[in-house]
Amino acid sequence: MARKIKPEFAQELGSRLRGARLGLGMTLTQVAAACGGDHTRVSKIERGQFATVNTYVQAICKEVHVDPDCTDDASPQALHAKLEQLIRRKPSTAPALRAVFDALDRMAN
Repeated sequence: MARKIKPEFAQELGSRLRGARLGLGMTLTQVAAACGGDHTRVSKIERGQFATVNTYVQAICKEVHVDPDCTDDASPQALHAKLEQLIRRKPSTAPALRAVFDALDRMAN
């Protein structure tokens, strides 16, 4: 069943979907084919240009392993999406972020 959502949630979910898709190494076309749609529709959803979580949005979520009801900013998908947005907006942050990841990795081992 489709449910209406607020524009800010559509933006957040779309961003998480894009981050998860990219994390899986999938293209828009691959996701669209797996879900029975076309790449332009998937692209619009990733940009938050939708008003309901319908069966197609749910199919995309399932394909890229994103919970459409989760709004946890600390989820791996949410963090990946935020990092991707940051690097896209300001590519010069990439080396600093890499250093942070390397330091965290050393701490974890």
